[in-house]
Amino acid sequence: MRKPMMLLLAALLVMSCFAPYVLAQDRNTLVIPGAPTTQFSYTTNNIGGFYGTNVFSALFKSTPDLQGVIPDLATDYTVSDDQLTFTFTIRDDAYWHDGVPFTPEDVKFNIEMALKCGIINGIYVSAFSCIEGAEEYMNGEADEISGITIDGNVVTIRMARPYGAFLNVLAQWMMLPKHLLEDDDPLTLHNSDFWQWPIGTGPYKVAEVAWGNYAILERNEMYYGKLPKIERIKMIAASLDRANDLIVAAQAGQIDYFNTNNVDVLNEVAKLKDYKVYPVDTYFMRYFIMNLDSPEGKNPVLSDVRVRKAILHAIDREAIVEAMFPNGEVTDTFVPAGYPDYWKEAEHYEYNPELARQLLDEAGFDYNYVLKLRYYYNDQATIDFMDLIVHYLSEVGIKSEHAFLEGDATTLIYHTRDHDIVYKGLSAFGYEEAYGEMISGGNIMTYLVNDNVYDELIAKLNSTVDPAARSEIIRELQKLDQEYLYRLPLFSLQNCIVVNTSRVKTAGVYGNEWWNYDRKIEEWEIID
Repeated sequence: MRKPMMLLLAALLVMSCFAPYVLAQDRNTLVIPGAPTTQFSYTTNNIGGFYGTNVFSALFKSTPDLQGVIPDLATDYTVSDDQLTFTFTIRDDAYWHDGVPFTPEDVKFNIEMALKCGIINGIYVSAFSCIEGAEEYMNGEADEISGITIDGNVVTIRMARPYGAFLNVLAQWMMLPKHLLEDDDPLTLHNSDFWQWPIGTGPYKVAEVAWGNYAILERNEMYYGKLPKIERIKMIAASLDRANDLIVAAQAGQIDYFNTNNVDVLNEVAKLKDYKVYPVDTYFMRYFIMNLDSPEGKNPVLSDVRVRKAILHAIDREAIVEAMFPNGEVTDTFVPAGYPDYWKEAEHYEYNPELARQLLDEAGFDYNYVLKLRYYYNDQATIDFMDLIVHYLSEVGIKSEHAFLEGDATTLIYHTRDHDIVYKGLSAFGYEEAYGEMISGGNIMTYLVNDNVYDELIAKLNSTVDPAARSEIIRELQKLDQEYLYRLPLFSLQNCIVVNTSRVKTAGVYGNEWWNYDRKIEEWEIID
């Protein structure tokens, strides 16, 4: 009798951690994970998921398949036949949450600010640097980008060279208020006090926050679009990176909507009658990035590509995926193996410990060096995965230790840099974004690698529309993946949306939750 009672007490103790969410939950409130701990997520590197795409707005929203765009802050647009001139009509009925009107000047400010941000997604650098006058502005030779002009409520952008996915990129840049940020240093924007209480133009606004506990987003009554039916969104302390948080909250019926590719979470919610899982076909990769040539100097052991190749051969990726990630697929480049553009002649990094040892010896590897492995996914599956990596590496003589990145992962990875290898994920809306992080102005190349070997092909991809020509460029990019191994591909994963269908009626439209797509939030309802 004692054991069942102890198990019951343990379960009650765990559930008590989530009890305040239920007690404080008002009617007509959608509950999601992700309560901020010290500040809200900044949107210059990653959009911010459900929070970011509901607090902020972009000129466009993407279609759910991320292939097209729908006007949002821009009500209309035209594109010249040569893809070099874009005109955008900016709506005149949009207001920031503090009541200040949104204007075309905000658009110009955002693009110029983006090109000087200290932490920025490479896809924005790739796109905005194609604007006429952008290079002079970035180099400090001009005070503004000459290719951006304003006439009334019309913004015209002239390109120095075409960028095929320009509209798609604009759909992913969440507009930030000039009147609140124009005096901030873009290099440290990610640490600005603005993120303590972010102001956007989206359908919801920040109303209350208890750091590390919860945050309340309430309906923005000044919103220019159709008002949502749901009055509030509550962000609770359950984290997307902690599988147990999601499992316990779902088992208690205390969370309504989230996205995940964690196998443990998906297995557990599949047992719950009130929850339904919706698989979404998205580009999502897991891989290693390395601190190879940072401002502190070259890495003494990883700079030799033979060592990086040896690491891949030392790991039995097929066995790991089969055991831990049944919805995953091993890939040897940064195009998922099941995609049509995958390079069929790519070298397969099969599990081969003997070859790994041979490569290490040829490279003169220092077997006394202890590799610092880091990760920012705070769930048991990731810990188990990293334990396996340490084991596999030890089998070929590589010493290593792993630790969780406690704090802002982007800052720790690219600025603190107390690591050799980081286990990373990437969710991309297209190849421009997938490879855009390798441009010389992006975080990886600026702070960890210091090379521009991808720039020429990325520029060609960005300016090419013809499908056959794009496929050829993508094959060439995959050849660079394998030649340099600046990123070590592990596997791709399918993402899933989890909905508490007993409480929430969505519009039935699902996409990649890390990107700004039209999920038709105005049609969502809470079922009383």
